[in-house]
Amino acid sequence: MAQIKLVASDIDGTLLNSDKKISYRTIETVEKLKQMGVHVVLCSGRPVSGVMPHLKKLGLTDHDNYVITFNGAKSSNVTNTKVIKTHPLGYDDFVKFHDLAQKLGFGMQVVTLKSEIFTTSANISKYTVRDAFNTNMQIKYRPADLISPDIEIAKIMFVDDPTRISKLGGQLPKEILTDYYAVRTGSWSFEFMNKDASKGNALMDLCEYLGIDPAETMAIGDQNNDLTMLEKAGIGVAMANGNDLVKKTADVLTPSNDDDGVAQAMERYILK
Repeated sequence: MAQIKLVASDIDGTLLNSDKKISYRTIETVEKLKQMGVHVVLCSGRPVSGVMPHLKKLGLTDHDNYVITFNGAKSSNVTNTKVIKTHPLGYDDFVKFHDLAQKLGFGMQVVTLKSEIFTTSANISKYTVRDAFNTNMQIKYRPADLISPDIEIAKIMFVDDPTRISKLGGQLPKEILTDYYAVRTGSWSFEFMNKDASKGNALMDLCEYLGIDPAETMAIGDQNNDLTMLEKAGIGVAMANGNDLVKKTADVLTPSNDDDGVAQAMERYILK
């Protein structure tokens, strides 16, 4: 087994326990990895602003610490002074999904690489408000015809009642599933991104930048948007609380997020 030089960890349901906190054991373990020179990279659908409280908790706030945001649409250092790579969507994609949302009757929001949430509905969804609160992003209402043609989009989200979102996959045109990276990321959200945007591809971008062999990486996650990085990492680790597909895809299983699963994986495969 190769020596692990980089650990990529999902946040919700993985790094955070059910109380949305990082355990003291995990904080201590990450500190030991830092002293060994191992990169610890948080990977999230959130922007850097939404990840920063957790980066601070782990002491990962220097210019040579890195983060994967927007589910892989952007990789950068945590101070946002060095962007490694972006995989954005553009205005034509916005128009296509706006028309589709109107046709299917779903709420829609656009998240930009500048960490803004745009909604074209004056009746702002409670799910959009919740997302803005959780990620520290500003909500901006713009009618569709006032959206800038120069917009750089990290991801487009359909947000709605969980019962409706659970059925969305079967309603999407085949070309949407072919031309975009489409993934359900929560009970009330379904995200669409550039086909090259995924946590797995962002992990590979970061490995190339840092000169790290993918075999020298470990990725830890619990949901479908973590699958690509579990597949591409040297060691793919599934949380015990993860879904069945994640567990089937991963190389190994670690205890749940309420039982220090992230810390235990780091201890077993790096600090052993």
